[in-house]
Amino acid sequence: MKRLALLAHCALVALLRAAPVTRVGMEGSPQNQSQFPAAVAAARSLSRKLVDAVGRTHAACVQSPSFTLDPSSDTGKWQYMAASLGIPAVPALSPPSNGSMVDTDTLKQIMIGLQLHEGLLKAIWPYLSNREPLDLLQADIKELTEQIYQILELLEEPASLQPPSVNLASGLTDYQVQVALHLTLQQLQSFGHNVFRILRYMMPPEPED
Repeated sequence: MKRLALLAHCALVALLRAAPVTRVGMEGSPQNQSQFPAAVAAARSLSRKLVDAVGRTHAACVQSPSFTLDPSSDTGKWQYMAASLGIPAVPALSPPSNGSMVDTDTLKQIMIGLQLHEGLLKAIWPYLSNREPLDLLQADIKELTEQIYQILELLEEPASLQPPSVNLASGLTDYQVQVALHLTLQQLQSFGHNVFRILRYMMPPEPED
């Protein structure tokens, strides 16, 4: 009798391990759920790539050595300059709450933030003589945006790819162009770090042996 009970227990454990795990807060078909981990992993890789590209772009296009990507450098002054130049703040991102591992609203906010930065870079682009780094950076932003869109499709929560409007001040001086580019890149770098962190929360746990 004990042997039968032990065999039944082992069979139950094997069945539970083989059963598909439904992630808390995740919608969509089983096939979509199976594709979700790879899609999130790809987005995390692209967000890291984007952050690295921001550093290269800043080094190539921002000429003043006093403009650094350190976010703690004279924040009050930069906030005033950002407002005067028409550079909006990005959406605040928070990790999923209430035990949910997936938050579609946050994913949509990520898309909005990425599209916003892409719009800012497009507005600054005509003022620059060295435009290739911005072209490459905008391609990285677009690639990550499309990957986030793919994740939302897997969750059956499609979002609009229509970029938000950007109203950067016109007729910028050379100094204002440098400031606008610096602030945009600084903000994009911080946003990219936050995106990477949020996506980490959405990764499924490693399977137990």
